[in-house]
Amino acid sequence: ERLLQIITQPDLRDWNALPPLDWKGGAEGSLRGLRIGIHAGEDICDGPVNDRMRAVTNLLADAGCDVIRIELPLEKCRNLLKIHWEAAARHLVEGIPEERRCWLDEGLKRTAARGESISLPEYYGAMIERQRFGESMQAITASYDLIMTPTTPILPFNAGREVPDSFTAGSDWFDWNPFTYPFNL
Repeated sequence: ERLLQIITQPDLRDWNALPPLDWKGGAEGSLRGLRIGIHAGEDICDGPVNDRMRAVTNLLADAGCDVIRIELPLEKCRNLLKIHWEAAARHLVEGIPEERRCWLDEGLKRTAARGESISLPEYYGAMIERQRFGESMQAITASYDLIMTPTTPILPFNAGREVPDSFTAGSDWFDWNPFTYPFNL
């Protein structure tokens, strides 16, 4: 029995492993004592997003949480995710019969086309970097009960567009959404 307890515990070297659930936040329903890491990204967020993040941070602190500003290494993720995203899109599109590909979203077809230039060594290199990124994130987040970031740093923009009007040509959703995809790698 002791052996099973030991081998079923998460290992910090396995970033896919979930930490054991050890809620030490006090009475049921209380947030008091929870350690919350806040990665606010204020330098890239629109003003109203920053305002909401500050308001929520203050509410959490008022509820007794230990709110700690942290910096997550999210800037490393953009190119890493693009390799995974484009290779996956290529794989997905290749599985669709040629005569049905005309129904696909043009953005998906462009993404899949970019995936054609990704070599196997490049893809495997990205897999290794993904593992390293996951391990570094796990090491950072292990001492917190919760990590909070904005979901997106910008306000809603017009439907039918991939990026806001203010962004330059050639921009894509990776350019305005740096907080979500690192957690989906």
